Amino acid sequence: MTLTSSRDASLEDRLLICDCDGVLIDSEAVAAHMLVTELEALWPGVDVEPVLLPLLDLRIEAKRCSRAPRYRGRTLTHEQISSIRRAVEVAAMQTPTVPGIAEALAAVPFTEACASNSFSSYVESALNCTGLVRFFGERRFCADMVENPKPVLDVYLAAARCRSIRCAVWWSRTA
Repeated sequence: MTLTSSRDASLEDRLLICDCDGVLIDSEAVAAHMLVTELEALWPGVDVEPVLLPLLDLRIEAKRCSRAPRYRGRTLTHEQISSIRRAVEVAAMQTPTVPGIAEALAAVPFTEACASNSFSSYVESALNCTGLVRFFGERRFCADMVENPKPVLDVYLAAARCRSIRCAVWWSRTA
């Protein structure tokens, strides 16, 4: 393997890895609202918002709902978790792209990849519906494609392995 200095490296060797929700698709507020609505419908009288909001960047089955059922002895079945996930994904796919993201991606001379804690079917639909798929092609790496989703970095490592010697990760709008 031959390494080149960053000054001599081609821009084609560089990869910008973007998260999907909150970076590409403006879906986090919609997803949070749907999660709270769905759980409050299942658990009348329980204020689930304080439990869920700190967990929004984590995979729903693995983290959000694994902690939520322990809240005041409440439980969720696998079917309820699947139903909540579908409702959240449907609502999130109705949201627009983050303002200016298409222009920003077009201006970056690197290859782009999408790394997401969402399921592949959702990410594929969201990127197709918004037209952002043109930036990513098949370079989509999702929680259901790796053994350990976020907060473990497996989706980002899978994306980095797809092509790049050097990469940058855009995880949130504030990063």
